[in-house]
Amino acid sequence: MYELELAFMVVAHSQRDPGEYMAQLQIFAALPPGPLRRHALDMHLGRWSHALHALLQAGDAHFDAALRLARDKVPPLISQKTPPDLAALTTALPCSTALQTPG
Repeated sequence: MYELELAFMVVAHSQRDPGEYMAQLQIFAALPPGPLRRHALDMHLGRWSHALHALLQAGDAHFDAALRLARDKVPPLISQKTPPDLAALTTALPCSTALQTPG
């Protein structure tokens, strides 16, 4: 899903105008590989819970952005009346098993 090289090959062999896809692919390719690139791709595709998961994997520096995303795009996961709790938020995600620490 996150293989940009494959996406570039598909665009090159597509029947459609590659110009309509190439600019967006170049934006994604300019991002460093890892959670922030996956976050950008998932946001573009509207995969909010996956984008949130990637943002949480990006580290503590992105926690505020993760809370905003959870509040704005994934409302069932967090109530605006409830104080944010990272543990509750990450366990509510369908893709959160990688974030849970053993213990």
